[in-house]
Amino acid sequence: MLCSDCMRKIYDKLTKEELAVFYYIYGREKKVQEAMNSDKNANKFIRVINDSKTISDSICMNSNKIRETLNFFYKIGAITRKKQDHTWNYAISTEGNVLIKYLEGDAKTLNSVVNFLREVSRHA
Repeated sequence: MLCSDCMRKIYDKLTKEELAVFYYIYGREKKVQEAMNSDKNANKFIRVINDSKTISDSICMNSNKIRETLNFFYKIGAITRKKQDHTWNYAISTEGNVLIKYLEGDAKTLNSVVNFLREVSRHA
């Protein structure tokens, strides 16, 4: 677990593409959580797969770059991973919520990341 100063330094050095990968995972988890809050039986029907192939296809980035980014976030403790259907399924950890707070506090970068995700989703 890293201190908040170290996490801030790491956040400041992240590229838009790396933040897009991280924010994509967060966004999918957020949508699932909203669905579960609105319908208690939703967890029977919803199954989110956040593996490197799904993320690579959705963001239209090189799968090797996605794997490197996911491994980096895993090593700093920002995401967790669990083996599911023969692939690693990634989720935001409690330390990752610190990065999300930094991102949401930085309106310019957040807007850039969201616009990047919207643009690539049109081409996917």
